[in-house]
Amino acid sequence: MQTGNALIEIRTAAITEGACVFDFTCRAEDFNDPKLAESGFTDEIRVRAVTQKNGSELMLTLTTDATGEIPCDICLAPVKVSMSGSWRMYCNTDGCSRDEEDEETRRDEYRQLDRTAVGIDLTEDVRETLLLSVPMKVTCTANPDCRLYTGGEKEEKEEKEEKNSTSPWHESLAKLKQNYR
Repeated sequence: MQTGNALIEIRTAAITEGACVFDFTCRAEDFNDPKLAESGFTDEIRVRAVTQKNGSELMLTLTTDATGEIPCDICLAPVKVSMSGSWRMYCNTDGCSRDEEDEETRRDEYRQLDRTAVGIDLTEDVRETLLLSVPMKVTCTANPDCRLYTGGEKEEKEEKEEKNSTSPWHESLAKLKQNYR
């Protein structure tokens, strides 16, 4: 909620009673964060902020949408991935603190907004939402060089043959399973 030169900021004067929609576009390099630059974001990042104001209560919902190229975890081929995330925050402008036992407060983030604030800086919140939208595992499905999908039928046949043949190792494993059941 800082003021200054924010990359993504909503002017408090632009927030009216009811619902307001704000759209932003930026690039990963604009954040000056090496983690975000290394995450593979290639195209423009689209951010939509929707505010819902009711008196002194303000609900802000952020949604991010971006594409990136991330290396496959198996064959390291670049895979184009669509990354999207969302985040919700509640603000109060009347100076009263909110009940901490409220279920909604525990689930979502709640912040106190100064009445004299000129804008709501969402840069850090968008950065965190983008980092959380990066998938942990990426595998390619159409790349013939990927070992996971080439020879899939051969690997299945080999596994079936191994299951049919019993080795001493398989027999001892079966005995161990019976002992612990």
